[in-house]
Amino acid sequence: MIVLLILSFANRLLVRACPILLEEDTEFENNCKIPAFNGTLECSFEVSNEWNFLEFREWIDNLKNNVTLELTCLKNGTVFLPAPFRARNLRKLYVKNCVIDGYHSENFVISKYPDYMSYLSLIDVVILIDPIEIAGRSVNKSQFLKSDYCGQETLLGFVERNVSELTVLKPNVTHEDMIVMSKFLDDTMKKVENKNHTCNFKNMKYIEHSDMDIIRPIFFDSITKKKTYPSLENFNFSSNSLSEIPSHLSHWWHYFPQLLHIDLSNNNIRNFSFEQPDAKPSNVTIDLKHNSITSVPWDLSLLTIGKTVIVVDLLDNPIHCDSRACVLSKYLNDLPRLGFTGEFLDIKCHSPKDMEGTKVKTLFNSTFCK
Repeated sequence: MIVLLILSFANRLLVRACPILLEEDTEFENNCKIPAFNGTLECSFEVSNEWNFLEFREWIDNLKNNVTLELTCLKNGTVFLPAPFRARNLRKLYVKNCVIDGYHSENFVISKYPDYMSYLSLIDVVILIDPIEIAGRSVNKSQFLKSDYCGQETLLGFVERNVSELTVLKPNVTHEDMIVMSKFLDDTMKKVENKNHTCNFKNMKYIEHSDMDIIRPIFFDSITKKKTYPSLENFNFSSNSLSEIPSHLSHWWHYFPQLLHIDLSNNNIRNFSFEQPDAKPSNVTIDLKHNSITSVPWDLSLLTIGKTVIVVDLLDNPIHCDSRACVLSKYLNDLPRLGFTGEFLDIKCHSPKDMEGTKVKTLFNSTFCK
């Protein structure tokens, strides 16, 4: 009995001394399972208030398993999540419907963790940005790191869908603070440009940047300058309110030599033009569905000539069937002879009124085109 009382008293002391640690351990253990078939620790959290990645990182630090982490936030759920999300053996990270705090809190800090991650997905998230804090970290010119510029180079797939930023300024920020901040940020950008860091995403197969609030003019420079993607096959840039195709994607082979599919659907693109790269014996599909394209370039048929055949999907565009539609009709008739079939070949005229509903591919052999 005395031994039991002593043990009970000792347990109560332990709980009082380490209540937070025990609660965290219990939360993590309850939400992390190891399926029998692969040995990966699969962790899934539903965040209703706040959740801290640093505590989770510390918890998995001594584990030997690969880790998959899935965070889904309820209304007002906030996660403290420093990019580029390094943690021991964290292979996959999925974040949905969350407010992300501390996103830049580990910039200019040398990480003790190497790159582990294979898949990163950020969907319907808001990233809180404190420019004063970021500028403060950029003071020391020697601190800008390759990891800040590249992120994790081991990625196979990267998804950003409906990701936005919210600038948060402290109440006591003055006009002078903003001037200092602006200078620091300008200096930081110069440091980025002057560094010889080159990022090689040698395993990357899929990139998605879709449904974004604002696409900055420098966006494509930021993802291509001093960055290589020798294995990238799919690039999704849909639903971004684009009015024209960025030059980087018109000449994609300079940046993505193995690309097979570009998704530019659900934008506001009115015109398009692609050069024939004739780069490799394969085909590239360009999805332009649900845009505002009324006419095609005169040299469209050249896209079927050479080693690289470019297949353009124009379904659900308001095609105007004038003489230029004969160019499109020839193109649509050439593709089946090259082995391409599908619904996208059944594009219909949207205007003029007397042509509405006519299949464009039927025009080439009609008196209309002859």
